[in-house]
Amino acid sequence: MTSTIGTTSSSNRIWEPMRRLAPNTASPRRGGYTLLELLLVLAILVMAAGIALPSVMGMYQRNRLDRAAEDVRARLAGTRFWALDSGLIYQFRFEPAGRRYLVISFDQPGDAAEAAARQRLGQLPDSMRFETADAEVLFVEQIPLELLSGLANSQELAGVSWSPPILFIPDGSAMDSVFDLVDSAERFVRFRIRGLTGTVKVEPIRKRTGQ
Repeated sequence: MTSTIGTTSSSNRIWEPMRRLAPNTASPRRGGYTLLELLLVLAILVMAAGIALPSVMGMYQRNRLDRAAEDVRARLAGTRFWALDSGLIYQFRFEPAGRRYLVISFDQPGDAAEAAARQRLGQLPDSMRFETADAEVLFVEQIPLELLSGLANSQELAGVSWSPPILFIPDGSAMDSVFDLVDSAERFVRFRIRGLTGTVKVEPIRKRTGQ
């Protein structure tokens, strides 16, 4: 028993200096991120947002323009349907350089209640407007009050300068017409109404030349 204890003590004395000389490889524990590291991450996030924001905003504005164009296209198609269904000529008009558009019968119908039920006034979203194609000079005119009698604000609308009428005929045909829907960034969608068939073509979004 005595011999074993002596051997163990001698062994411990031999290895003790080596344990003191061995490097401490244990990693110190960190309490958290330093202020410099946080500022660096924040700067990277700000730079990434600055790069991505114009692209995201551009996509958002294009989607708004697409939705507004679809609303106008649907209203034009509805005007053609009303002409087919009622046997009356219907007209679509827009406010040049403005946001409003409307659908009314071209002639005063015999049934005033039906005419009032088939009158629509619409408005484009903020920062959008109607324009003529390629900045053509457009003759504008006012609409007789009796044709607007079914609309709540008929007095005001009678004083607006409207585009010439885009007519839809009961046989399915229409008046050949072209006009643009433009946003604040001068992107635009062009509408083409084909006279023979009365169909509406909406062209892809483009940027106005020189903008």
